[in-house]
Amino acid sequence: MQKVFARYLDYGEDKARMLNNAEWLDNLNYLEFLRDIGRHFSVNRMLSFDR
Repeated sequence: MQKVFARYLDYGEDKARMLNNAEWLDNLNYLEFLRDIGRHFSVNRMLSFDR
């Protein structure tokens, strides 16, 4: 992927970086997220984000 994006982005120090999403998504607890963030949205509103 980095080879493809290199056409548009400049990689290097203090420039674009390619990171592994699993490094921060693996620690995401879905139930905590829904408790902390989801309470600000109705179920209908959350379902509308899926479209």
